[in-house]
Amino acid sequence: MWAAVSPDLVTTSGAYLEDRAVARPWTEPGPLPRGHYLPYALDPERADRLWDLGARLTGNSSLDG
Repeated sequence: MWAAVSPDLVTTSGAYLEDRAVARPWTEPGPLPRGHYLPYALDPERADRLWDLGARLTGNSSLDG
């Protein structure tokens, strides 16, 4: 609900949110702490491959790039 109505997020798009805050990338070894995400989660090349795979698996050509 917070993400939908917060004035703090008016200019924020495509971010990971946790505990009413924008999460930060984590590049250190060890366990992922709260409020962080691994950088590969926002990798545009991986996102494109996942999108293409979804289009192929569902046969939904309207998803093609």
